[in-house]
Amino acid sequence: MHRFFVSEQSFRQNLVIIEDKDLIAQIAYVLRGRKGDLVVFLDNKGFEYESELISFSKNKISAKILNKKENLNEEKQEIVLYQAITKSLDKFELILQKCTELGVKAFVPVITERCQRDFLPKKERLEKIIKEAAEQSERGIVPELLEELNFESALKSAAENGGGVVCYERKLKIELKELKIRNKKINIFIGPEGGFSDKEIELVKSFGDKFRFMSLGKRILRTETAAIVAVVRILF
Repeated sequence: MHRFFVSEQSFRQNLVIIEDKDLIAQIAYVLRGRKGDLVVFLDNKGFEYESELISFSKNKISAKILNKKENLNEEKQEIVLYQAITKSLDKFELILQKCTELGVKAFVPVITERCQRDFLPKKERLEKIIKEAAEQSERGIVPELLEELNFESALKSAAENGGGVVCYERKLKIELKELKIRNKKINIFIGPEGGFSDKEIELVKSFGDKFRFMSLGKRILRTETAAIVAVVRILF
């Protein structure tokens, strides 16, 4: 069954009322939905609603809720990915898509010394990519895309929320089992093309035991590969 995240206002007693023009077009024209088709609507609070499409008009689609159940696909370990903004927007989109599929809870774009961008354009498009990846991977929530932060501010934010791990080439491996037990939320920092600068590494060290360095192996990985590998290592 096709799955769609919808707003809280869409749920009205035992019905789901769709008035979003883009979603109407997707269901009615792209997917060629018809009366009697079954779909799943999600409330972004961890519940999903199996529903039957019962009426179509130009400005509204109505569906009858048949069954409500809790979505159990969310990871107990919360991952917040502090990802340096990539030179290519395509790479950043890939990171958002794949890490959403893997279970990341939120994304924080980070501006570092070696970033070639200091902002993310097309935020609406990026949020759409995250939403579609969450639907495709049968998640119960849509991860948040938070505002950009410079590297120091990002470290301060993470330090106030339990610290985290900084992926840095050729560092010793850390004991992930211990890290998981100690922290329900883990903040992961991934550098840009070219990695973190020496100055940034010293800044990380200035936070003491709030942050630990994590090696992703002997080889030097692309930033988009590093993000995926880091999330997989921690969650799986």
